[in-house]
Amino acid sequence: MKKIIHNGMRFVKPYFLLLLPLAFSGCGAKEDLLLAPYREGIESSAAKIREIGGRIDALDPSADDADAQLLATLDEMEGAFKELAELKAPSDFSHAEELADNASNLMTDAVTLYHDAYSQAYDGTAAEQAAREYDAAMQQLTSLGDYLMNPSSP
Repeated sequence: MKKIIHNGMRFVKPYFLLLLPLAFSGCGAKEDLLLAPYREGIESSAAKIREIGGRIDALDPSADDADAQLLATLDEMEGAFKELAELKAPSDFSHAEELADNASNLMTDAVTLYHDAYSQAYDGTAAEQAAREYDAAMQQLTSLGDYLMNPSSP
């Protein structure tokens, strides 16, 4: 587990998770009614991702069951990304669905690779690839936040 944590497994906190409420501010009352379910879904997913990321950061790499804890927590992270990808974006935010789908697919790949890395003997190559996929998923999340802040520029 130490290798994963030291090779970039620390939770990357995309800044958009903190700024999401600003992404939807300034909308008119009619737009607020149309965006409300999507905004609530995004905010709920962001809160889950933050909470799960905090638990990843808090894992004790010296614990006997550290690997199992990490894999279980990553499974939860994958679920949160899938929930995010399942949100139906309003037409004004059509690119958001693509970004969320990409992030979810990358996280699924990362989690699969982490499970592979710890299935038998530690596989450093799989762990390094998993870390790259994890980082790419987080970058897609940041891109989603950027897009939500400025939907006119894909």
